Amino acid sequence: MTPSDYSNGNSLAHDRMQADVLDWIREHGETQCSIKEIDYRRAAIGPEVPLNIKGVLRGFVDILERWEPAKLSAPKYPAHFRAYEIKPRLTTIGGLIRQMRAEELLIEQWAGFGVRVVVVPVVMRDDPELPLLRRLWSGGVFVWDAEAKTLS
Repeated sequence: MTPSDYSNGNSLAHDRMQADVLDWIREHGETQCSIKEIDYRRAAIGPEVPLNIKGVLRGFVDILERWEPAKLSAPKYPAHFRAYEIKPRLTTIGGLIRQMRAEELLIEQWAGFGVRVVVVPVVMRDDPELPLLRRLWSGGVFVWDAEAKTLS
């Protein structure tokens, strides 16, 4: 499979939303947080991160953040990753949930077991299926307001 084979049918709407969300996170998103009483800092963020596992390209992450301990003197703690799964329009909730669970496993394999991985869907504020996603998905959901260019 080539990288272009990974594109979805609504690619340009996805790409625009991905770029807008990435810009917002870079400008307004968290840069530090505490996880289990350890201070972390955002070490990197990027779009379309390839997941190459044992020499095989397994997929891409829409937006991936890498978090590392803020102090170098901190004991060895694993990196944490937050993946943003961009969805301009929800077409299947079950399919999205399966995709995010698979993505979580792939990131763990790519980054090394023991890392903490959180995958968060990002959907449009006016998506009619947003309430159903919130009912079925056990994690957080980020909502993108394209008009106001805000993530909440």
